[in-house]
Amino acid sequence: MINEKKVKLQKVKRILTLIFGIIFAILGVLFAFTIGVTDDVATIIEMSLILLCGGVAMIIWAKKRKKLINDLREFMKILSCDENGCLNSISSATNRPIEEIKKEINKLIKLEFLQGVFIDESSNCLVKGNGEVKLKSKVYTPPQPIKADTTPQQSENVTPAKEPVKEVKEEIPPASETVTRTHFTTPEPDIQKQEETVSKEKFEYENISQSQDTEQTSENQFDDGTILLIDNGTSYIKLTNETLSFKSGKEMKELKVSDIESAKLGLFGVTVMLKNNDQEILPTMSKDKYSVWVDTINELVQGKGNYTPLSHETIAEVKKQRKIAIGAAVAVFAAIIVFGTSLFNFGENNNISDNDYYSAVRSIVGKQLKSPSTAHYYDYSIEAEDDYGRRIIFCHCDAQNGFGGYSQLCCWVMVDKVEKDGDKINYTYAKSNVIVEEGGADFLNDQYVQRIIDNDSKWNQPLDD
Repeated sequence: MINEKKVKLQKVKRILTLIFGIIFAILGVLFAFTIGVTDDVATIIEMSLILLCGGVAMIIWAKKRKKLINDLREFMKILSCDENGCLNSISSATNRPIEEIKKEINKLIKLEFLQGVFIDESSNCLVKGNGEVKLKSKVYTPPQPIKADTTPQQSENVTPAKEPVKEVKEEIPPASETVTRTHFTTPEPDIQKQEETVSKEKFEYENISQSQDTEQTSENQFDDGTILLIDNGTSYIKLTNETLSFKSGKEMKELKVSDIESAKLGLFGVTVMLKNNDQEILPTMSKDKYSVWVDTINELVQGKGNYTPLSHETIAEVKKQRKIAIGAAVAVFAAIIVFGTSLFNFGENNNISDNDYYSAVRSIVGKQLKSPSTAHYYDYSIEAEDDYGRRIIFCHCDAQNGFGGYSQLCCWVMVDKVEKDGDKINYTYAKSNVIVEEGGADFLNDQYVQRIIDNDSKWNQPLDD
């Protein structure tokens, strides 16, 4: 029935996926904080989003797979007490729609967590492949009460409890001597005693049934007055007739039941509304406990029959809203990463673009011209770049010469460093690393680039402060 080997392998896979998901998400965030330190911003953003989205997807998958395995154990535990394998018993115990239960079980069968079974749609029961009911009954069956009857025919069906035959001696003292007579008697069946025994067994059976129903509607019932309790190390929540105690972070809080207005289900779980308009959220509570806690608190505060039980539709709607909220949070975080460069300054070269270098080239070349105001620059290209931000940039320039005509110039400029101060661009360069040639000197591009590199002894060396 349960393929334990598959389940164990799936647990290992889930743990590894969760670990890698957390690592990828952390790397994605770290990559985001390197934006601005390097010039290849687009690649950094792309890598950051891929790692972050991949990590979040792996974490979500691992979380869903853990829930699926937990559901498997819980479903089988519930069905072990149902002789028909009826899925309605799971729906009642977990307060989840029957269609959702069927979808989960079909997924378990598809993943081969359950073997040799299928869902009988006509009866909503889980059955074996040959049509037999999946699980045998473990419900206590009480003995049938024995009805006493005075008619001879019916009294033959009554089998009284066997008792030892008693020997009775009667002594009848006559006037002269004592005569002892011995006879044997069989006691009459004690019908009243048998009926009391049957009634007692029936009462015990009813108590068993009531206790099973109680376990389905509440988490626990204790002799000390505790109604509900969650104490698993991660969280602690305790409800009694007088108080509601829970751990919020490292702090223990306690509310009086008389101060509680109601309980409801929100995006963050079970929310307790107080009469003074404050509210408290019961932390780290699993989804399958929502309806039990909400309904029990409302019944305790408002009285039995005076509250509306939490419905399947409400739980499904809250789950849907929570998924939307998580998706929106991820989208907002991704948007912050993408547009973060325009909001924060992560380094000295932050927001320095190619156009800023081209602007520095225009200013540098303009100092070599007779009429810089007439210059028209075009065909920019970065011909070389070292590890410290130096760039050799080529461009064409059409400008008026000293005779009033226009000349076409080919320009090569090495810019050491560019910084921005608001809208102002500051740059450093060496005049010896500027070459302006008239005419079509494009074919000499490689030679001029190499000449500038050879001429500058600091190429690919750390910049001077």
